[in-house]
Order: sequence, then structure tokens, then C-alpha cells
Amino acid sequence: MKEFYRSIVASLLLAFVLLVATVMPASAAINGVSATVNGVTSTTVAYSDTVQVSFTVNRTSSGNDNWRATRYRYDSGPWLCVNHNDFTSNPGAGGSDSTATFAVTVPFAAGTYDLELEPREDNDCGGSGGTSVVLADAVIVNPGIATNPDLNAACGLNIVLVLDASRSIETEGAVDSVRNAVAGMLDSLEGTGSQVAIVEFATSADVPIGYTSVTPANITNVFDPYLDTDGSVDQYFDGRVGSFTNWEAGLAQVNGLAAPDLVVFFTDGNPNTVISDPQTTGNASTEEAVLAAAAQADLIKTNGGNGGDGSHIFVVGVGGVTASNFAPVTDGANALQYVTSTPGSGQTDVFAEADYYVGSFDDLEQALQDVVTALCGGTITVQKLIDVDGNLATDGDQTPATGWTFAATVDAPGSATPTSAATAGQDGTVNFDIDLGGAASAGTVKVSNGSRAATA
Repeated sequence: MKEFYRSIVASLLLAFVLLVATVMPASAAINGVSATVNGVTSTTVAYSDTVQVSFTVNRTSSGNDNWRATRYRYDSGPWLCVNHNDFTSNPGAGGSDSTATFAVTVPFAAGTYDLELEPREDNDCGGSGGTSVVLADAVIVNPGIATNPDLNAACGLNIVLVLDASRSIETEGAVDSVRNAVAGMLDSLEGTGSQVAIVEFATSADVPIGYTSVTPANITNVFDPYLDTDGSVDQYFDGRVGSFTNWEAGLAQVNGLAAPDLVVFFTDGNPNTVISDPQTTGNASTEEAVLAAAAQADLIKTNGGNGGDGSHIFVVGVGGVTASNFAPVTDGANALQYVTSTPGSGQTDVFAEADYYVGSFDDLEQALQDVVTALCGGTITVQKLIDVDGNLATDGDQTPATGWTFAATVDAPGSATPTSAATAGQDGTVNFDIDLGGAASAGTVKVSNGSRAATA
């Protein structure tokens, strides 16, 4: 009898073990059901926009069904993550649908993109994931970038130099290379009637030099001290603007100045911080920082400078910067690289229509010289000086004079623009843009001095 009871107990225990094994909970299940962007399945936006995503996920009650984050990607690009409202309550025996709404930034390159969404168990897209939903052609990005106007004038411009002073320049041992390149450009602009302002940026930005005529006296008394290292004034790379890379801050300072003809924007790295959230660790995403800079650039390109067409932006990139990031701050998908050799696809040797240059720190000085050559290489600049004692060997008594009319003529089929104009500005200059006409490689230009306009 005892053996009989032992057999019954053993059978019951075995049945209980099997029963327990049968009702063990299954693994978590959070599976995408449907999604919309801006309330529809396909939306058209500008490059700098965000879209509102509404994502519905079915959460089953069998096990851990928490849903705290969603990762997403465009086409087959890298996965990105967004944390949103937590869905952690018991969905009930039959499971239920939960919907999260959140914003995502669209790509800044024009095109049509699929959007894939995958629910994730934990914040920052950790833990397990569920079935994803793919919205075909969900986001159509228009260029949305203001056209970078071609440069109208050839010489005697209002120019803003925007100089990167981030820590990477020091790391590359290139601080003196930047100083020397800027000094060389200013020397080349001397006496052309040009005015130059300087913006310096890193984590933040400022304007150490407002618009100043590029004269010998101003090079000595204004520009050279800024490029020096004696601490007598605010100087390039003295640490006052921080150490990270904020393109947006630099371009925003340009918008605080009178509209220039030309903005020469020098940088050696991709941006990693923005004005609205100046990361002390420089951890803003490149995409976020480029888009913020692009918004400032659009204001510059539509500001009425450059003869009313808007300022022309030309980017000089060296070091580890990614050239494709120049497109949103210049001419979008139409951005052209400047070359001095025979241009290929996406390139031009016409500076007035060029958007960016890419090289090394060793090339920087020559690159800025090329800018001046492109601006003033086909130009004759006339300066009127009044010499008090009539002795040209002594220049301490010479002063620039304005209001004196000069005329320029060129042998046919060439021409001069303008044909006649008066000296102006602090340096008393006038510029004539010379076109030799046809295939001529040389010609004769005659410049004659006329009268001075009457003064009150």
C-alpha cells in the first residue's frame, strides 16, 4: 500500500512540474502596428524642419511589455534614438495598442526617404526591440536652402572674415598658419578700397574688428595688433571665445553687421555646439549644429548686400572638416568647389560663383591669396594722394583724397567698368573692372585724372 501511495505522489509531482512548465510566461512582445508623419503617411518638408511622428505599438501581456523609446532611421542609414512617454502599465490579458508622439529631425539633403521605426524596451533604445514599421516615401525633403548669390563686384568690397579659433587648430599646430594667411590676405587687399571686418568663433563668437579700410596705417594699427600675441588687445586665439566649434555663433555675428558683399568663412572642423544649447563638452550632433548654422547663413544670403542680391558666402575648409557639410550653409545641392585648375563635376574656376574650397593648413595662405587674386586680378585700383610739399620721396605729408574723378579706356574690343568714377573711402580709391574682350591676353588701359567734385 505504501508503494502504491508513493507512486501516486510521484505522479502528481510530475504532473505539477509539467503544469508549471506549461504556464511559464513568454518573452516580451512590443510590436509596431502603424505610424504617421505630420498626420499623414508622406509629408514634404524643408531641410531644417522636424516632423511629428505618431507611432502605434501593440503590447502583449505575456511578460515584460515595457516600451520607453523608439529608434528610427531614414532608408538604410544609421539608427537614431528618441526617448518618449513610458508605457509600462499592464496592457491586459489580450494586450492593447499604445501610441507615442514625438518629433524627429529630417535629413538636410534633398530627397525622398523611407522612415523605419522600431519600439525599444528601455530608454536610449536599450533592452529588447520589437517588430518595426516602415513608411515608404515618408519624408520628402525640399532643398529649402537660400541660393548663394553670385558675387557681383570684383574689387573694393565689404568683406567679413569669419575665423575658426577652436582648440583643434592649436592641436594641429596651425595657429600661426592662420595668422600668417590672414595677414597675407590683408596685405594683398591693401589699397584696393576694400573694407574688412573680422569675426572670431569657437564655443561662442565676437567681432574683434568691425569694418575697417585696408590701408597701410590700419594694417599697422588695427589688424596687426589683433594678429599679434602680446595681449595688448583682443587677439586671435586668446581663448576668450572658448574651444569648441559653433558655426552658428560665427554666422550670427555676421548678421549683426551691415550686410557685406562677401563672407569668407574659415573652419577646420565640423560644428559640435549651437547657440541655444552651448555644450560645454561640445556634444551637440553635427547635424543639429549644421542645420542651426544653415538658418543663420540663409539670413546672410538674403540680407540685401552684394548689390542687393544678398551676401555671397565662401567657405574655406581645412583639416578634418567634412566638405558635404558646407552645402547647407552655401548653395545646397548646387554647391560648387573652387579650383584653379580645369574644373570637373561639382567644381568651378570662377570665384564669383564658387561656394567652397577644401585643402590643408599648408594650403591656407595660398587659398586666401587666390581669393584676392580672383577678386582683384582683373581690376585696376587708382588711389588719389595729396602731397603737401610736392616731394614724392617724402610720404609723411601724403593724404588720401576723395571726390576726384578718373576715367579708364581699354583698347578695342576691351572695356572698363565703370568708364568713369570718383575716388571714395578712407583710402581715396576707385576701382575699374577691366575686360580685355574676346580671347585677348593683353591690352592697353589708359587712366586719366579729371577734376574734383565741388564741395560745400
